[in-house]
Amino acid sequence: MESVKPKAFFQLCEDRELSKNPVLTFLPPSQIGSIRSIEAAVIVALLRLIDARLILEIGTYKGFTTSILAMNSHPDALIYSVDLPRKSFPSVTFNVNEVLVDGNTNDKFLIEEQFKDEEVYCKLLDPEYYCKIRLLKVDSTKLDFGKILASPQFFDLIFIDGGHDYKTAFSDSSKALLTKGKQTVILWHDYDSSLHTEVSRVVEDLSAQYPIYAIAGTSFAIFLPEYLCNTFKNSSSDGAKDERRT
Repeated sequence: MESVKPKAFFQLCEDRELSKNPVLTFLPPSQIGSIRSIEAAVIVALLRLIDARLILEIGTYKGFTTSILAMNSHPDALIYSVDLPRKSFPSVTFNVNEVLVDGNTNDKFLIEEQFKDEEVYCKLLDPEYYCKIRLLKVDSTKLDFGKILASPQFFDLIFIDGGHDYKTAFSDSSKALLTKGKQTVILWHDYDSSLHTEVSRVVEDLSAQYPIYAIAGTSFAIFLPEYLCNTFKNSSSDGAKDERRT
């Protein structure tokens, strides 16, 4: 699968004078399950490049990514963040020794952690940011993505970081692709993960039909709509020319 470098997103922001405002974020959690700083920067760059107003996040977890979306998006943005209701898993059991070596066990650990701490980072937000968030407690595999927004609206950005087994990841990904608009960007976390290998399988299977790219140096894969594909191709071409000149 082809890849694009994070600096391509940052370069486009610089070219469009979108890099002047500070990036707002909490310190990244030390515990597993959240995005890294470079990934947070890519998300912020995307928010600015596409001026995202309607955002869907699959997998709220503790709300770290949700908080980044809220703090760095347009003041009028709405963020719909989906995670499992407690009643779906009244009892989660797992072998703690397998949390870092088995993907399914890791998912059970993350579910229990979410139930224990809930959306702790969202609760730390100032009201001007928290008011953008709509928490949806529902199994994403049973959710009709197309009915979250009133027609004819479409999400500008869909971030997929929910269940990592093939069935769930494929369900989330397929519904995102089927309900996307002409300008929708879709971002996957845990692509190329040594633990959650089934996410990579899903993304690579879908990349045979859709323009999906890995983002080098991150655990991200991204679906780019046609207008952004052309933008990145032109940017890469210009960057290559600049490098040859120097």
